[in-house]
Amino acid sequence: MGDRRETAPNTPRRPMSGALGRRVIQARLSLVWEAIWPAVSPVVGIVGIFAGIALLEGFSYLPAWLHTVFLAASAILLGYAVYRGARTLVWPNHHDAVRRIEIASGLEHRPLEALQDTLPAGMTDPTSRALWTAHQRQMAERVRSLKVGAPSPGLPARDPWALRAAVALLLVVGIVVAGPDGGDRLSRALVPVFGEAGGA
Repeated sequence: MGDRRETAPNTPRRPMSGALGRRVIQARLSLVWEAIWPAVSPVVGIVGIFAGIALLEGFSYLPAWLHTVFLAASAILLGYAVYRGARTLVWPNHHDAVRRIEIASGLEHRPLEALQDTLPAGMTDPTSRALWTAHQRQMAERVRSLKVGAPSPGLPARDPWALRAAVALLLVVGIVVAGPDGGDRLSRALVPVFGEAGGA
């Protein structure tokens, strides 16, 4: 876009710079958020449920053996959630970010990718260069008003019953009820008490 420097024939693409480059970075960060949040939301949910119950002293009503079983089951579920999240996490690349901008902006025929193109090898005559410059200028005019779009992790589709709201409510109530004793309650929830004190 206004850069008339020649590009070496061995370079198929030239990097984006300026405002367009910043837009690509924003789009990539948005895509990263959309990829990370669905992967970590099950982990956050399991930790939130456990912490909410612990803050409400729910484990103090369980016998030590059942408390231990609950801890083991929570650890297994948490490990599986971490494993599955790591397996399904896909990091967006530069191409994904460019496509995100084009789709959010309603651009057809991939003009942003066209702006990265360089003059093909062998096109050295003035007519070809003039046509190429006109093509680049036309593509640049189409991308003056670019949009990135707000991140959309798609959690409503994954959680149609809005269980995440119930987990958040449980955690908030637990924090309010526990008050300054929250740290001690969380510590007690991680260590079952066997003997006469267990399940008191």
